[in-house]
Amino acid sequence: MSIAGKRSFRLAASLVAAGALTFAAPAAASTVVGAEHGKVVVPASWGKKAPVIDVTMTSAGFDLPDAVHAGFVTFRVGSPEDSYHAFQGLSVKPGFTLDQVITDFQLGGSSLPAQRAEGHRNLLAHATLIGGVVTTPYAPLSVTVPLEAGTYYFFDQNEIGPLGSPPPAVHKLTAHGKAKWEGMPEFSSTIGMSSHMGDGMPMFNAPNTFDANGATLIYNDSEELHEAVWVTVKEGTTDAYLDDYYNRINNGLPRIPAAWTSTQRGLQAMSPGRFAVLQLDLPTGLNALLCLIPGAETGVSHARMGMHKIVNLT
Repeated sequence: MSIAGKRSFRLAASLVAAGALTFAAPAAASTVVGAEHGKVVVPASWGKKAPVIDVTMTSAGFDLPDAVHAGFVTFRVGSPEDSYHAFQGLSVKPGFTLDQVITDFQLGGSSLPAQRAEGHRNLLAHATLIGGVVTTPYAPLSVTVPLEAGTYYFFDQNEIGPLGSPPPAVHKLTAHGKAKWEGMPEFSSTIGMSSHMGDGMPMFNAPNTFDANGATLIYNDSEELHEAVWVTVKEGTTDAYLDDYYNRINNGLPRIPAAWTSTQRGLQAMSPGRFAVLQLDLPTGLNALLCLIPGAETGVSHARMGMHKIVNLT
């Protein structure tokens, strides 16, 4: 997508999907991005940088402050460990509890597709997932998210166990005061997490090339939860190869070798109507952009349903 005007933006969203946020946009020239379910309006603007909260994730946990001013907030998240860590943020919808939401996540990690699908549907009803970071020891990644005044919860997805297991350590963060919408960072590319017109299958609307040290606006205008993670792949890997790889898994056919040469890193799960700016700091090279969240109907990962794209980090 080409965005005209200044290289610094404030993002205002007016999305028609259920649970969407609405932000007031200043009277300015703007660019609209969108797909089947809604739109994101990006007006030219200037303003202060969002406050930055540094988070270091380890097997011993992580720390967060208790409060932050409402508005755009940047979480700079890293880990010195090679093991999987995923910084997930959310708010609980009125009438539901955090315990219910944790149970939903446990269902989502089940070995049974039906339970994974149930967990996804329950999360859509019980919580608003605001995104986060899947870490890499290579360098911290920063995610900037809009936080309206209210209560938010953060945990490490790596601590989510099966149904009935102890809950993860959860950190409570209160966003207070009148929201300041002047901290939107500039970005050089966009990723839409949407669905194909007609068949409704999940997809990425994304460029073929990303700046390995650039910022990307990521928005979810679908009706399901999505994430956007990068995984390095063998040179020469194509989308056709990934189609064949996943089709063989889906149909119980003999598998071809996996293309992956790294673990996943990028944006953690985000609800319909949400958006974030992810500041990358990743090695250059060929990658697969994936959504590994199980679908709300089948419990099969969105990647297996076609939500993958081979991209270059340059």
